Amino acid sequence: MHPQNNVWRPWRAALLAAAAGLVLAACGGSDSGGGSASIRLVNLTSSNASFDLVTVDDDDDEHELASTIAADAASERSGVAAGERSYQLRRAGNDTAVVTSSWSLTAGLTYTAIAYGAEGSLKMAMLEEDEDEPDSGKARLRVYNTSSDAGALDLYLTDAGADTDLDDAAITTTVGAASSTGFVTLSPGTRRLRLTASGDNADLRLDLPEITLAAGDITTLIVTAGPGGVLVHAATLQQAGGLVAYKNSSARVRVAAGVADNAAVLASVGGQAVGGSQRAPSVGSYRLVTAGDGLALQTTVNGVALDAQTVALKAGGDYTLVVHGSPAAAAAALLTDDNRLPTASTKAKLRLVNALVGLDNGLTLSLNYSALAIDVLSGAGSDYATTTSATDVPLEVTSPLSSTALFSITEADITGYGVYTVFMLGSGSSPYGTLRKDR
Repeated sequence: MHPQNNVWRPWRAALLAAAAGLVLAACGGSDSGGGSASIRLVNLTSSNASFDLVTVDDDDDEHELASTIAADAASERSGVAAGERSYQLRRAGNDTAVVTSSWSLTAGLTYTAIAYGAEGSLKMAMLEEDEDEPDSGKARLRVYNTSSDAGALDLYLTDAGADTDLDDAAITTTVGAASSTGFVTLSPGTRRLRLTASGDNADLRLDLPEITLAAGDITTLIVTAGPGGVLVHAATLQQAGGLVAYKNSSARVRVAAGVADNAAVLASVGGQAVGGSQRAPSVGSYRLVTAGDGLALQTTVNGVALDAQTVALKAGGDYTLVVHGSPAAAAAALLTDDNRLPTASTKAKLRLVNALVGLDNGLTLSLNYSALAIDVLSGAGSDYATTTSATDVPLEVTSPLSSTALFSITEADITGYGVYTVFMLGSGSSPYGTLRKDR
């Protein structure tokens, strides 16, 4: 059921204007002339690096506005001359910019530069903070979704400590990818906050048991992507205060049962089931489990337990547990999935996971006669290859030990912004292949 946005509805008409004011476009706005603005840096990147914020004038004079700001931290405010100028995000102590943006700031206003994104795809946005004080005894809240990977999200606020059905949530709204809602006025208090995929409240992306809004607070809830690209983290930023980061406590795990002879596979991580009694060859759905280090991985094949393992699951990560081999000599391997979307609408990501038994050589994945993955051994997955989206093109998985393709699709459709995995399951004498669209 799609949320009704009953509390946010009065702000719906202003949504586009609010989003435009939240993230100032590069070189946007008019020249504000003399005077100064106030700015701070918030580091919500997932790179675990510290950053500096530097402004560069037309004559190349540099002014450091924030220094050595660690992950999930905010700097003190600094004054900066109003008007249009270039802002650089740099690794602490480094003179090279990793992100450069141009913004026009208005004299007398306060701003926050938000650094976010993963290593290799860092971004920066400018948040204007000039919201009027709420009515006495009230709080104000807006949501800014920085995560293009997670897509549009539905937000639900319910009573803290209660397992309220999301269909019965009294406070709901939808926020698109890389956009924001307007501010809404709320009664202060502690609530449970849940974020789901837009239009599907069974697809839970974040569950915060308690988030507190005090009277007088003017809060921006900033949503950031987890490492898997689907689950998200969040942080609350007070207009006249600090930053509080909330990390997702969960990861997602699925089982690829590739054991020969239709064996039954059962698995759990940290005591939480990640697949029912799954019959090979098959690929299960992702299931939420508690993230952490040193988690017990328990796997059985036809009721016989495999050797015990411990694994680490990053908060917000996605994983595939590959169970492969013969029923009498099966093994389990945990692969890290990257379900972040490609950076362009004309691109797709594709990889090969090999869970075949009985073929000693690695497998090759080809799309439209071009090899995307080579020599992928049993129990392993290839790196993700970025390819141009295509329609009705041949897809094949081959082995040097076979004169014919082990798996082929004559007219495969690989759509833009798609993330795909080709799974090879079963045995070399009776291979089973499947193309799974993960995003």
